[in-house]
Amino acid sequence: MLTVNDDELWEGVLLVEFGSLPALQDVVVVMGDPIGGDTIFVTSGVVSCMEILTYECHVEGDTSSFWHIAKAIHKLKFSFGVIQNVTAKGKGSTWVAEILNRMQEEEPVNSSDMGAPEMSTVILLDREILGINNGSAELEASITGGQKDGKKIKVPLNSSDKLFKETRDLSFEVVVQVLRQKVKFMKHDYSEMSTVS
Repeated sequence: MLTVNDDELWEGVLLVEFGSLPALQDVVVVMGDPIGGDTIFVTSGVVSCMEILTYECHVEGDTSSFWHIAKAIHKLKFSFGVIQNVTAKGKGSTWVAEILNRMQEEEPVNSSDMGAPEMSTVILLDREILGINNGSAELEASITGGQKDGKKIKVPLNSSDKLFKETRDLSFEVVVQVLRQKVKFMKHDYSEMSTVS
């Protein structure tokens, strides 16, 4: 952070006020200074996804969301028993795991008071680790039926994708069932195509 020796420098300077965050579907214009570039870029678009946690952490320096995530997991321990293995991948997930460990030290869950734990492992993953960033996922082109030369394509994670639209609000267990059913249909269709040709 830059500071000045004499606050007189600020006299007569108009401060820039930042408004609230845009809403979904708002048209926005974004200006930025690219790393390694020497010109300012300008782009416009429609807000299709907002990652408030990222905004809070990186722009505002507020990491309280990590504490809330850790606290929610810690509360699960009181209902389902001690979680023996917590694995984290990514910077944010690692912070959550560290907070969770401190909570266990400060407010331990006594496993002898409970039966066998119902959850043995929790895996914490940052969205970026899964290739999810700014409302889209980068996938191998071959997965989507495109070229098979190892190139990646961006697939939007919004209602324009039929599968995402169908599964976005379902629990993980139900999503797995839906995907299994779709694979079964695809295998059936493929075997029919093979027998015809």
